[in-house]
Amino acid sequence: MYDLAEHSEAVTGLHMEPFPQQPSSSEIKYYILATTPKRIYQFIGSVAKGETPQFVQLFAMYNPGTVQFLEIPGTLRESQLQLWPAKPNTTPLSFAWLTGAGIYYGQLGFGDHMPGTCLKHMCFYQKYV
Repeated sequence: MYDLAEHSEAVTGLHMEPFPQQPSSSEIKYYILATTPKRIYQFIGSVAKGETPQFVQLFAMYNPGTVQFLEIPGTLRESQLQLWPAKPNTTPLSFAWLTGAGIYYGQLGFGDHMPGTCLKHMCFYQKYV
């Protein structure tokens, strides 16, 4: 699928959802968030309707130079990604990512349907020790 091994960090969070409003076409648009201890990655792409989702074609359009990510320094070898909806059984609209440096949180936006545009209104709560 897609190899994040160039940074030799474990994947600590993975979340995939279809976009809530889909244009009428033969494809379904998905967003995927992946985290490592220091990075959060965003992937957006389409999968043919009527098939069991196979994300090889979605990841095939990315190469190491085009992947959207945010890096936060930290010393922990773990992090945790959480998403939650405004109402039960709906698309998640908010996220929080616990890292060694603090908590990064914000909203998910689905208007642009372009890579790197899903995370909106982001804030960082720095851990003070």
